Amino acid sequence: MRRLPLDHPGVADHRSPGRFLWWLARGQWRTLVMGMVFGIIWMSSQAVLPALLGRAIDRGVAAKDTSALLTWAGLMLAVGLVQAVSGILRHRYAVTNWLTAAYRTVQLVGRQSCDLGATLPRRVSTGEVVAIGTSDLSHLGQVMDVSARFSGAVVSFLLVSAILLATSVTLGLVVLARLLAGGHLGHPADEAALSLGLVMIASFLIGSRLPQFNLPAITGYMLTGVLLGPSLLEHIFGTFPIVSESGLRDLSLINHIALGLIAFTAGGELKLSELRQGWRSLLSITVVQSLVGLIGVGGCIYFLGHRFPGFEAIESKGMLVIAVLLGCTAVANSPATTIAVINESRSAGPLTQATLGVTVIKDIVVIAAFAAAFTVARSIMEPDQGSGLEVALEIGWEIVGSLLLGVALGWLLSVFIERLGEELPLVLLAAAFLAVYLAEHVHLHGLMICMTAGFVVENFSPHGEEFIHAVERYSLPVYVVFFTMAGAEMHLDSLLTVGWTPVILVTLRVLFTYVGTWAGARLAGESPTICRYAGLGFLGQAGVTLGFAVIISRGFHQIGGLLSTVIVAAVAVNQIIGPIAFRYALGVAGEVGARQERRQAGSEEPF
Repeated sequence: MRRLPLDHPGVADHRSPGRFLWWLARGQWRTLVMGMVFGIIWMSSQAVLPALLGRAIDRGVAAKDTSALLTWAGLMLAVGLVQAVSGILRHRYAVTNWLTAAYRTVQLVGRQSCDLGATLPRRVSTGEVVAIGTSDLSHLGQVMDVSARFSGAVVSFLLVSAILLATSVTLGLVVLARLLAGGHLGHPADEAALSLGLVMIASFLIGSRLPQFNLPAITGYMLTGVLLGPSLLEHIFGTFPIVSESGLRDLSLINHIALGLIAFTAGGELKLSELRQGWRSLLSITVVQSLVGLIGVGGCIYFLGHRFPGFEAIESKGMLVIAVLLGCTAVANSPATTIAVINESRSAGPLTQATLGVTVIKDIVVIAAFAAAFTVARSIMEPDQGSGLEVALEIGWEIVGSLLLGVALGWLLSVFIERLGEELPLVLLAAAFLAVYLAEHVHLHGLMICMTAGFVVENFSPHGEEFIHAVERYSLPVYVVFFTMAGAEMHLDSLLTVGWTPVILVTLRVLFTYVGTWAGARLAGESPTICRYAGLGFLGQAGVTLGFAVIISRGFHQIGGLLSTVIVAAVAVNQIIGPIAFRYALGVAGEVGARQERRQAGSEEPF
């Protein structure tokens, strides 16, 4: 690089601004070209990284090929190093170009001022000279600097266009339209998605090893999210997290798609013919388990709650409200966790069918029960704030509206498969996102909408198998994304603020869930295997329970914050132990891998 300032700036071509800029560029063309080269390499590396990440997910995660995943991850590391080095050199040449243009202009102005001498004030105003020496210099330097970034942006745009159009013309046109409308590659959401993608690779590598120890892979995904998310690194250790809270908010679109696809699978795996055969057992387990859990957990909280940390000063009326609300939330399950463990373990059999059926039915029952419990609790605790009837009506609309919208979505998907059928996986991705996203804005239950839609397509159209296969095409990457984000969103730091109260709640819930399931299965005359192990399939908790926590926090001014913290902390524990317990139960029952064996044998049974 040339030393600055120059011995002589040269004779400038000042016939027009364009000619002057061209004269500046010719005088430093070597550093400009080098800046452009490194700018192209730097931004092209940024453009290629998401494509390499997609290949790693498709050929490594989705294909369950660890060697391919490591190969693509190594390529990502190499491209990342190239990006880092080229970025440093691009910046160095950018600064050199900026300073060279500025110094040459300063030297020209200085020489011209000296040549004019005393005649300068008569020909040029003092303000104009000052302007040239300040803002104009900055603008000229920026023009030289932007050349490298502009060249890199043009090449990277063409590169992204080629990659997207080669992957999918439809998807490519949509993304390119967004870029042309004002988007750019450096948006925070894009950076968050890249961070999550790197975490996904780590999640898959960790999760794929856990089945060797008879543990579900989704536990590994969640633990990876916990280790690299804000709960542990930022709130407890005070360091910078790999996936930040703002990044999680930016990735809500991916979470919506994952949740919708999981719900499609849950609804599609429910066969109406088998539900008719086992309705007595499903009804018995659902009712008895719900009642035992509600009364057992609620009763223990009411009579022993004054001994729990944070509950010592609460009066009897408040303790009754806490008992009712915590008892109701203790009954809730996580359909997403249940279906993920079933699909991951390829399980099939009576225990699998009973657990899935009860989980889906309970999702509706629990929402209705919470509406009634919230209404009663609100009238007891805060009568001046209303009876809570408006909340009950809102939750009633959530149930009925979700079912109706799910039926409509299922019918539309059936018509699409019947008449078009092209790009079905892409259509399902869009449908899953729209259903869950719109549900949040019209106060409906996105999970219930997608489960109902999957149930309708499976049982009331001839395209059920085609529908399930299209959803399963993305099942593994979806589970990795969803449960990695679920782990990153866990608030383990809340355990530090409420003592051992969440642990007591988790213990009571496990005990009464197991007892209630055993009693319901015995009452229905189920086999000893289901009586003994079905209770282990209902320990996981997630979205529905967290939604209850938000409603409680907003609805009760005196105890809402405390209850919400306890519930969130308990959910974090339940979501870790739930998949492990369910995977153990399926293994003991001999149903792990049975679905694959039945398909190879030509069985038409879904599980």
